[in-house]
Amino acid sequence: MVREGPFSEKLGRRWACACGREHFLPTRWVDVGYGALERIPEQLEGWRGEVLLVADEATYEAAGRRVALVLREGRFGVRELVFPLPLKATEEVAKHLLGRVGGEAGLVAVGSGTVNDIVKWAAHRAGRPYIVVPTAASMNGYTSPVAALLTRGVKRTVPSSPPVGVSCDPEVVASAPRDMAPAGYADLRSKAVADLDWWLSGRLFGEHYCPLPREAVGFWEEELKDRLQGIREGGPDAVGVLLMALLDSGFGMTVAGTSSPASGGEHLISHWLDMTAPLQERGTALHGAQVGVGTLIASALYGMLLDSDPGEWSS
Repeated sequence: MVREGPFSEKLGRRWACACGREHFLPTRWVDVGYGALERIPEQLEGWRGEVLLVADEATYEAAGRRVALVLREGRFGVRELVFPLPLKATEEVAKHLLGRVGGEAGLVAVGSGTVNDIVKWAAHRAGRPYIVVPTAASMNGYTSPVAALLTRGVKRTVPSSPPVGVSCDPEVVASAPRDMAPAGYADLRSKAVADLDWWLSGRLFGEHYCPLPREAVGFWEEELKDRLQGIREGGPDAVGVLLMALLDSGFGMTVAGTSSPASGGEHLISHWLDMTAPLQERGTALHGAQVGVGTLIASALYGMLLDSDPGEWSS
């Protein structure tokens, strides 16, 4: 397994935090390592009967077919729902998935942001547990308590339940399109700006602030800097470490009970790009890439603020 992170010992637990609040991580296990997919059946001890595996055409070939085979060999019944490409995380698609959920013991999401969001939303509303098998280290939403869906053209984050488990083979995420891991790194780098937005919200408007999410991401900073070349080149070890850092960033949102530790003004810029794309008849970039652009803009705005004279501020 890739080196454990700061939340590894807190999975499935409640604890009192120095910030003054009690935190809880509902995700019970994380297995990021070579051969992780073959270990899924033993991780699902307590699940009985059939599972619903959800993927798109690309992620099914990347890992879904293999996961389905492993589950069947582990004596699980498997129903498969494979969405055609292109797939968007819209409320309509999520509701379609919800309508396909029957009496399964749980759901298995095989994919990255889009698949994870629709499965997270549907599983929460169906009252079913789900696990996620990431196929790209492209964003930090795998372990977060929200799903991002387009609803009538507006990007919204909707409260949903995090996965009960995460299984990922570094070889799988490393085989994703080469631009996905750099997008994940850009998403992770936005946390400095998002955390500052959150801290200021606490100072100005009384929102509760906890330093734990920032510290969890900071835990990985030096190791990620040492592995930037590997991330660019798609090295399994480097991309596996990046995925662990992204999972910990998502856990930060879960323990905080809000997306604020990892989603500030820079994410609003990305959401704006998503929402205006149809009006401007253009496509969208990867979420992390757009967030990276938003981070540069937000950082420049903070720089302008620091360089300004408070005496010139208007009330």
